[in-house]
Amino acid sequence: MSVRWSDRPPNDQLRRARLAMLSPSGSGRPMSRRELAELASALLPNPIDEKYIGKLERGVCRWPSKAHRRAIRQALDARNDHDLGFFVSRPLRSDGPGQPEVGERAPIPGAGSLVELARFAPSAWGVGAENAPPPAVAYGTRREVLDADDLRGRLDQCKIMDGSAGPGAALPDVLALLTATAECAKRVRDDRRARLLSVAAEGAEFAGWLCRDLGELASAVYWYDRAMDWAQEAQNLTLQGYVLVKKSQMAFDARDAGRVRALADAALFGPWNIPDWLRAEAILQRALGLAMTGEGAGEVEREVARAEALLARADPASECGPGGPWERTLRLRAAACLTEAGRPRRAADLFDEVISAGGLSRRDEGFFQARRSTALALAGEPDEAASMALHAVMVGRATSSSRTLKVVSETAAVLDRWRDRSGPRALRDALAATG
Repeated sequence: MSVRWSDRPPNDQLRRARLAMLSPSGSGRPMSRRELAELASALLPNPIDEKYIGKLERGVCRWPSKAHRRAIRQALDARNDHDLGFFVSRPLRSDGPGQPEVGERAPIPGAGSLVELARFAPSAWGVGAENAPPPAVAYGTRREVLDADDLRGRLDQCKIMDGSAGPGAALPDVLALLTATAECAKRVRDDRRARLLSVAAEGAEFAGWLCRDLGELASAVYWYDRAMDWAQEAQNLTLQGYVLVKKSQMAFDARDAGRVRALADAALFGPWNIPDWLRAEAILQRALGLAMTGEGAGEVEREVARAEALLARADPASECGPGGPWERTLRLRAAACLTEAGRPRRAADLFDEVISAGGLSRRDEGFFQARRSTALALAGEPDEAASMALHAVMVGRATSSSRTLKVVSETAAVLDRWRDRSGPRALRDALAATG
């Protein structure tokens, strides 16, 4: 089920840009919504009003028409759409039958001449038009075959963009990469096709994650299913296990305890020999499922210890070894398990240990600060919980992370027993402003 438009974070970038401009009346006050509408209307064939500007600032619309974007950019002297918080956050509307609008997207850094604006062809996905994802900028031409390693490198750049600017900024370029990869895979055979399909599976899993963070769960399900299809077609067993773990994590978002555990078990006991780093993450998902279904904290902690033992035997020189990025991931997953198992103080300390060490992206730091705030609230620390949750709200709004704001709402619910204290009251006000 998709998040309601009224639940979306407001567009603070547009509002700040408007308030930074002085009123054209010469009064010295900031520009009003009505004045912005009048300035933009002078550049448009059909006028807009202050209610329309209000919808943009409230986040009801994240991707106005090309003409409206251009007029508002000129009125506010903005360099590009991104500076005004405009991005594609849902399927683009068609200008006519079979004529979808193509968003103005900056190419991924280093993409060079491979980037072109292209119409979306549902046939590239092997699905019917009724199930097709939104149109996107496409890489390359229909005759060009791109290198799998090059595409994977571009996917990594999208992941960096997601961590710094949020899912709405990264998703259109990820869909563009998927379009190119699926199109190229149709024209090659054997090992090269398998490599391209593996990249497509990785990209589809990432698209699913981006949709999860935006709160578009129906789209996330679609992309996780596509990831599994491509991983199976590529005969990539590790990727199949990986997607099952990610589906287990999405089931946790939906609080579906039985599915959390069942999908983790499927990853652990399926017909593949998954690497230790992935086995460790699947074990932690299983521990999370156990905690959610009421198993004792002792059983959950034994599963966490099993995951830590797998990490300890990994190659220290690898990213999955002790001290590497994967250790941070596993420790954060372990903290989530401890929260569910009724050990919130230990969980809060573990969250703090990882966050304080640095190395997390901006969006991830905000998300796990929200997780820590929930643990602190459950541990009876209302003021510290509210303070950390307030910072998470700012990051969640700046990166359009629906998941972060949802976790903060859970923190606020726990803090309701301290509702008269200043910290919890300030958090409620911040969430109300976000809504």
